[in-house]
Amino acid sequence: TIAALVKSGNDFVLIVDEADDFYHTEGNTQAFEKKFKQLKNMGPLMTALFSATPTPIFIHELMKSTHRGKNFIYLELKPQANYVSIQNLRPLEKDGLEVWLDPQELTKDSNYGINVGYFNIKSKALMDDALVPKKGKKPA
Repeated sequence: TIAALVKSGNDFVLIVDEADDFYHTEGNTQAFEKKFKQLKNMGPLMTALFSATPTPIFIHELMKSTHRGKNFIYLELKPQANYVSIQNLRPLEKDGLEVWLDPQELTKDSNYGINVGYFNIKSKALMDDALVPKKGKKPA
């Protein structure tokens, strides 16, 4: 465990993706919030919090007096000109029809016979389509 590594003199870096999910209650009363706080209190060499919605992280961290005067770096990544936003996403077309997933269609039990959950004939068709080179398009 990390506690055992730290106890034996090892250092660690804490990297958290979707970090805004770790701040839900004002007093950090949920079990995962408590565990996250314990992990942060073990003294990582560096903590990197990644999130597409960083506001909850900033409010939480900046309100704590322990961060006053410490390095707190904010990096904003801006999309390039070739960024494909959600407005540009289009559904798969199969036999001239749009293919959409229905609510609750993908489950851990929908496995299309390959014993991998959250997979079905529609997701297979999407992957098959993605693997076929398109006319006039260079592979990425």
